[in-house]
Amino acid sequence: MTLTEIVSQLESCGYTCEAGPLESNVAFQALKERSQFKSLTVEVKMTDMDVFQKSLEIILHIAQNTTDEKTKEFIVTEAAPILRKAVMTKTPTV
Repeated sequence: MTLTEIVSQLESCGYTCEAGPLESNVAFQALKERSQFKSLTVEVKMTDMDVFQKSLEIILHIAQNTTDEKTKEFIVTEAAPILRKAVMTKTPTV
């Protein structure tokens, strides 16, 4: 469903509250205005900490689920010390 379709559906409801009709709401007016821009897209940006946390989750998943001995050995000897240090300082150091 597009933003234009959502705005249209909300308008057709005729919603009103004690503050007045939905069409009078400043936030709804801004939403309606933005729905007119066909090229408007939403971009989600990950911070460095988001990337770091996701990387930790992936490594943890691999460590918990791998049956490959070389992978286990790598995680124990190479990744674990780095991860321990990073977790203790709570900042990305990898």
